[in-house]
Amino acid sequence: MESEVQRPLADFPVNIWEDILTWFSNSDLASDTLKEKHSILKETVKESFMASRANPIENIKFIDTLCRLGVSYHFEKDITHQLEKSFDSLDFNQKIRQDGCNFYTVGIVFQVFRQFGFKLSADVFNKFKDEDGKFKAHLVADARGTLSLYEAAQWSTPGEDTLDEALAFSNAHLEEISSRSSPHLAIRVKNALKHPFHKGISRIETRQFISYYEAEEKCDSTLLEFAKIDFVANGVPP
Repeated sequence: MESEVQRPLADFPVNIWEDILTWFSNSDLASDTLKEKHSILKETVKESFMASRANPIENIKFIDTLCRLGVSYHFEKDITHQLEKSFDSLDFNQKIRQDGCNFYTVGIVFQVFRQFGFKLSADVFNKFKDEDGKFKAHLVADARGTLSLYEAAQWSTPGEDTLDEALAFSNAHLEEISSRSSPHLAIRVKNALKHPFHKGISRIETRQFISYYEAEEKCDSTLLEFAKIDFVANGVPP
Protein backbone atom coordinates (compact mmCIF):
# COMPACT_ATOMS: atom_id res chain seq x y z
CA MET A 1 0.00 0.00 0.00
CA GLU A 2 1.41 3.39 -0.97
CA SER A 3 2.15 5.75 1.87
CA GLU A 4 -0.08 8.80 2.08
CA VAL A 5 1.44 11.95 0.69
CA GLN A 6 1.95 14.50 3.45
CA ARG A 7 1.08 17.97 2.27
CA PRO A 8 2.14 21.06 4.19
CA LEU A 9 -0.65 22.70 6.13
CA ALA A 10 -1.56 26.27 5.30
CA ASP A 11 0.26 28.59 7.68
CA PHE A 12 -2.63 30.86 8.56
CA PRO A 13 -3.73 32.14 11.98
CA VAL A 14 -5.99 29.74 13.85
CA ASN A 15 -8.53 32.53 14.34
CA ILE A 16 -8.92 33.22 10.62
CA TRP A 17 -12.70 32.79 10.84
CA GLU A 18 -13.28 34.09 14.35
CA ASP A 19 -13.79 37.76 13.58
CA ILE A 20 -15.99 37.33 10.52
CA LEU A 21 -19.26 37.48 12.40
CA THR A 22 -18.14 40.68 14.12
CA TRP A 23 -18.45 42.41 10.77
CA PHE A 24 -22.22 42.47 11.19
CA SER A 25 -24.75 42.49 14.00
CA ASN A 26 -26.70 39.37 14.91
CA SER A 27 -29.90 41.07 13.81
CA ASP A 28 -28.40 41.73 10.37
CA LEU A 29 -27.32 38.12 10.04
CA ALA A 30 -30.75 36.86 11.04
CA SER A 31 -32.72 39.10 8.69
CA ASP A 32 -32.88 39.97 5.02
CA THR A 33 -30.96 43.19 5.64
CA LEU A 34 -27.69 41.82 4.30
CA LYS A 35 -29.35 40.36 1.21
CA GLU A 36 -30.91 43.70 0.39
CA LYS A 37 -27.68 45.57 1.03
CA HIS A 38 -25.74 43.03 -1.03
CA SER A 39 -28.04 43.64 -3.99
CA ILE A 40 -27.68 47.43 -3.73
CA LEU A 41 -23.92 47.30 -3.33
CA LYS A 42 -23.58 44.92 -6.24
CA GLU A 43 -25.17 47.48 -8.55
CA THR A 44 -22.94 50.23 -7.17
CA VAL A 45 -19.82 48.13 -7.70
CA LYS A 46 -20.95 47.29 -11.21
CA GLU A 47 -21.38 50.99 -11.96
CA SER A 48 -17.83 51.61 -10.72
CA PHE A 49 -16.54 48.79 -12.88
CA MET A 50 -18.31 50.11 -15.97
CA ALA A 51 -17.02 53.64 -15.30
CA SER A 52 -13.45 52.34 -15.01
CA ARG A 53 -13.59 51.20 -18.64
CA ALA A 54 -12.66 54.75 -19.66
CA ASN A 55 -9.11 53.83 -18.64
CA PRO A 56 -8.40 50.22 -19.72
CA ILE A 57 -5.38 49.82 -17.45
CA GLU A 58 -7.23 51.07 -14.38
CA ASN A 59 -10.11 48.83 -15.43
CA ILE A 60 -7.82 45.80 -15.30
CA LYS A 61 -6.54 46.83 -11.88
CA PHE A 62 -10.17 47.00 -10.77
CA ILE A 63 -10.74 43.50 -12.15
CA ASP A 64 -7.72 42.25 -10.21
CA THR A 65 -9.17 43.65 -7.00
CA LEU A 66 -12.55 42.06 -7.73
CA CYS A 67 -10.84 38.71 -8.23
CA ARG A 68 -8.82 38.91 -5.04
CA LEU A 69 -11.87 39.94 -3.03
CA GLY A 70 -13.71 36.92 -4.40
CA VAL A 71 -16.52 38.82 -6.11
CA SER A 72 -15.48 38.81 -9.78
CA TYR A 73 -17.91 35.97 -10.51
CA HIS A 74 -20.78 38.43 -10.26
CA PHE A 75 -19.47 40.35 -13.26
CA GLU A 76 -17.77 37.64 -15.27
CA LYS A 77 -19.58 38.34 -18.55
CA ASP A 78 -18.78 42.06 -18.41
CA ILE A 79 -15.19 41.36 -17.38
CA THR A 80 -14.60 38.94 -20.24
CA HIS A 81 -16.12 41.34 -22.74
CA GLN A 82 -13.91 44.20 -21.58
CA LEU A 83 -10.76 42.06 -21.55
CA GLU A 84 -11.48 40.93 -25.11
CA LYS A 85 -11.65 44.57 -26.22
CA SER A 86 -8.39 45.48 -24.52
CA PHE A 87 -6.60 42.33 -25.67
CA ASP A 88 -7.49 43.09 -29.30
CA SER A 89 -6.65 46.80 -29.04
CA LEU A 90 -3.43 47.83 -30.79
CA ASP A 91 -3.32 51.03 -28.75
CA PHE A 92 -3.60 49.11 -25.48
CA ASN A 93 -0.94 46.59 -26.47
CA GLN A 94 1.44 49.39 -27.38
CA LYS A 95 0.75 51.27 -24.16
CA ILE A 96 1.61 48.39 -21.82
CA ARG A 97 4.91 47.94 -23.66
CA GLN A 98 5.89 51.61 -23.33
CA ASP A 99 8.03 53.00 -20.52
CA GLY A 100 5.11 54.83 -18.95
CA CYS A 101 3.49 51.57 -17.82
CA ASN A 102 5.39 50.54 -14.70
CA PHE A 103 6.63 47.23 -13.32
CA TYR A 104 3.76 46.75 -10.88
CA THR A 105 1.07 47.55 -13.43
CA VAL A 106 2.41 45.28 -16.17
CA GLY A 107 2.52 42.40 -13.69
CA ILE A 108 -1.14 42.88 -12.79
CA VAL A 109 -2.22 43.25 -16.42
CA PHE A 110 -0.40 40.05 -17.30
CA GLN A 111 -1.92 38.12 -14.39
CA VAL A 112 -5.47 39.19 -15.14
CA PHE A 113 -5.29 38.31 -18.83
CA ARG A 114 -3.81 34.90 -18.12
CA GLN A 115 -6.32 34.24 -15.34
CA PHE A 116 -9.20 34.79 -17.77
CA GLY A 117 -7.67 32.67 -20.53
CA PHE A 118 -6.04 35.36 -22.68
CA LYS A 119 -2.46 34.40 -23.47
CA LEU A 120 -0.81 37.79 -23.34
CA SER A 121 2.79 37.48 -24.53
CA ALA A 122 5.52 37.52 -21.89
CA ASP A 123 7.38 40.01 -24.07
CA VAL A 124 5.56 42.73 -22.11
CA PHE A 125 8.34 42.26 -19.54
CA ASN A 126 11.20 42.78 -22.00
CA LYS A 127 11.42 46.50 -21.27
CA PHE A 128 12.46 45.63 -17.71
CA LYS A 129 15.56 43.75 -18.88
CA ASP A 130 19.08 45.08 -19.38
CA GLU A 131 21.35 44.69 -22.41
CA ASP A 132 22.32 41.20 -21.24
CA GLY A 133 18.71 40.08 -21.15
CA LYS A 134 18.57 40.02 -17.34
CA PHE A 135 15.96 41.74 -15.22
CA LYS A 136 17.35 45.09 -14.11
CA ALA A 137 18.74 44.95 -10.58
CA HIS A 138 17.16 48.25 -9.50
CA LEU A 139 13.68 46.77 -9.95
CA VAL A 140 13.86 45.11 -6.53
CA ALA A 141 13.52 48.58 -4.99
CA ASP A 142 9.87 48.36 -6.05
CA ALA A 143 8.47 45.90 -3.52
CA ARG A 144 4.95 45.80 -4.94
CA GLY A 145 6.33 45.52 -8.45
CA THR A 146 8.54 42.56 -7.56
CA LEU A 147 5.60 40.84 -5.88
CA SER A 148 3.48 41.53 -8.95
CA LEU A 149 6.17 39.99 -11.17
CA TYR A 150 6.36 36.92 -8.92
CA GLU A 151 2.62 36.36 -9.10
CA ALA A 152 2.60 36.96 -12.86
CA ALA A 153 5.33 34.36 -13.32
CA GLN A 154 3.07 31.75 -11.71
CA TRP A 155 1.12 31.72 -14.98
CA SER A 156 4.10 30.44 -16.95
CA THR A 157 3.62 27.64 -19.46
CA PRO A 158 6.39 25.32 -20.74
CA GLY A 159 8.91 27.12 -22.91
CA GLU A 160 8.27 30.63 -21.60
CA ASP A 161 11.84 31.42 -20.59
CA THR A 162 11.08 35.03 -19.71
CA LEU A 163 8.58 33.93 -17.07
CA ASP A 164 10.96 31.31 -15.70
CA GLU A 165 13.57 34.06 -15.37
CA ALA A 166 10.99 36.36 -13.79
CA LEU A 167 10.15 33.73 -11.20
CA ALA A 168 13.79 33.10 -10.34
CA PHE A 169 14.52 36.84 -10.13
CA SER A 170 11.54 37.75 -7.96
CA ASN A 171 11.76 34.67 -5.76
CA ALA A 172 15.42 35.42 -5.02
CA HIS A 173 14.59 38.87 -3.67
CA LEU A 174 11.14 38.71 -2.07
CA GLU A 175 12.27 37.29 1.26
CA GLU A 176 14.68 40.20 1.71
CA ILE A 177 12.05 42.63 0.43
CA SER A 178 9.56 41.46 3.05
CA SER A 179 12.12 42.18 5.80
CA ARG A 180 12.35 45.86 4.81
CA SER A 181 8.71 46.42 3.88
CA SER A 182 5.93 47.72 6.07
CA PRO A 183 4.29 45.02 8.22
CA HIS A 184 1.19 45.41 6.06
CA LEU A 185 3.00 44.56 2.82
CA ALA A 186 5.39 42.07 4.44
CA ILE A 187 2.50 39.81 5.43
CA ARG A 188 1.22 39.74 1.88
CA VAL A 189 4.68 38.97 0.48
CA LYS A 190 5.20 36.10 2.93
CA ASN A 191 1.76 34.67 2.18
CA ALA A 192 2.41 34.89 -1.57
CA LEU A 193 5.69 33.00 -1.20
CA LYS A 194 3.91 30.21 0.65
CA HIS A 195 0.64 30.24 -1.28
CA PRO A 196 0.63 32.07 -4.65
CA PHE A 197 -2.82 33.64 -5.03
CA HIS A 198 -4.30 31.51 -7.81
CA LYS A 199 -2.75 28.30 -6.44
CA GLY A 200 -4.06 28.68 -2.91
CA ILE A 201 -7.40 27.73 -1.38
CA SER A 202 -9.68 30.39 -2.83
CA ARG A 203 -11.78 30.89 0.30
CA ILE A 204 -8.73 31.43 2.47
CA GLU A 205 -7.04 33.64 -0.10
CA THR A 206 -10.17 35.80 -0.26
CA ARG A 207 -10.35 36.10 3.52
CA GLN A 208 -6.69 37.09 3.67
CA PHE A 209 -7.06 39.71 0.97
CA ILE A 210 -10.14 41.27 2.57
CA SER A 211 -8.02 42.05 5.63
CA TYR A 212 -5.15 43.28 3.48
CA TYR A 213 -7.40 45.46 1.33
CA GLU A 214 -9.14 46.96 4.37
CA ALA A 215 -5.78 48.36 5.51
CA GLU A 216 -4.93 49.87 2.11
CA GLU A 217 -4.91 53.67 1.88
CA LYS A 218 -6.91 53.56 -1.36
CA CYS A 219 -9.45 51.04 -0.10
CA ASP A 220 -12.87 51.48 -1.72
CA SER A 221 -15.21 51.20 1.27
CA THR A 222 -18.20 50.25 -0.88
CA LEU A 223 -16.32 47.46 -2.60
CA LEU A 224 -14.93 46.27 0.74
CA GLU A 225 -18.38 46.10 2.32
CA PHE A 226 -19.74 44.26 -0.71
CA ALA A 227 -16.91 41.72 -0.47
CA LYS A 228 -17.53 41.15 3.23
CA ILE A 229 -21.25 40.62 2.78
CA ASP A 230 -20.63 38.34 -0.18
CA PHE A 231 -18.14 36.31 1.84
CA VAL A 232 -20.62 35.82 4.68
CA ALA A 233 -23.47 35.11 2.25
CA ASN A 234 -21.47 32.23 0.83
CA GLY A 235 -21.28 30.59 4.22
CA VAL A 236 -19.05 30.79 7.26
CA PRO A 237 -17.57 27.56 8.64
CA PRO A 238 -19.27 26.39 11.85
